[in-house]
Amino acid sequence: MSDNLSILIAIIISVVLLIYIFFEDRAIEKAMKQPPQSGIESFVGKTAKVIDIISEKENEKHLRVKLGGTSWNAIARSDNYKSIRVDDTVKVADIENQKLIVI
Repeated sequence: MSDNLSILIAIIISVVLLIYIFFEDRAIEKAMKQPPQSGIESFVGKTAKVIDIISEKENEKHLRVKLGGTSWNAIARSDNYKSIRVDDTVKVADIENQKLIVI
């Protein structure tokens, strides 16, 4: 009787451990797929307002944009970068060297 009880307890502990490992792995995978919740990386996909045009070079326009109550340096490189004006709304596509890449 004692042997059967210890085997049953071992089986129950093993099943519970396997279930825990399965759900823990799923939770970790889900967390890894989410976009960053803080830091400059969290700005990707958000919109910003152009507050100043700093310079225009060969294939890009350097801007100052306002996002989240703070102004940031940004670079517009898309096909229509020449049409971007002050007070336009742009979308953050990427981050490069602490500058927002906007379209």
